[in-house]
Amino acid sequence: MPSPTRSSTTYGEYDVTIDSCELKRKTDVTGEVTYTYRVTNGNTERSASYTVRLAYLRSSDRQVLNAPTLTVKNLAPGQTAVNTVTDVATTPDTDMRTLAGECIVSRVEKTNL
Repeated sequence: MPSPTRSSTTYGEYDVTIDSCELKRKTDVTGEVTYTYRVTNGNTERSASYTVRLAYLRSSDRQVLNAPTLTVKNLAPGQTAVNTVTDVATTPDTDMRTLAGECIVSRVEKTNL
């Protein structure tokens, strides 16, 4: 008789890709970041759930202007989920005029079900 399986949490950073992101200025201290991302479950036999933290880093000083946390639940083995999320970005130094930056995958927690 097979033993019962338990879920396990690992880092799934290789499973998450940012396809595009864009920061649009609203005021000198606020903006809006739109991320298009995909999560691919690299498992061959088990579904997985993901908690993903993205971040927008301003190029000039590497300040984080935005860091949303997203979830993808019960993604089947080998399947890909694609989504777009828009979130508020802020800066304390009234320099939202400098929009040069990059989007990164900051942290990924993968729970194998």
